[in-house]
Amino acid sequence: MGGEALETGHVTPAAVRRRADGTSAVADGPVRADEETLGGWFIVDVADREEAVELAKSLPTPETIEIRPILESV
Repeated sequence: MGGEALETGHVTPAAVRRRADGTSAVADGPVRADEETLGGWFIVDVADREEAVELAKSLPTPETIEIRPILESV
C-alpha cells in the first residue's frame, strides 16, 4: 500500500482540527486549498465518512487531519 490515488473529483474532503480546549472542529474542504502539503498519512478501513471523522477526532494530535477516500478502481 502507498501508491493509491486519492478521490478528488466527487467527494469533498473533511478537515478535523483540535481546539485549545480539547474539543474538535470539523469543516468541509481541504486543509489548505492554495498548496499541497502532506506530513504523513494513515490508511484506515471505516464504513463511511462519519466514522472516519470520529476516528480522527479521537487521535491525540494538535495537527489538523484531512480525510479523503482512496479512489476506487472500476
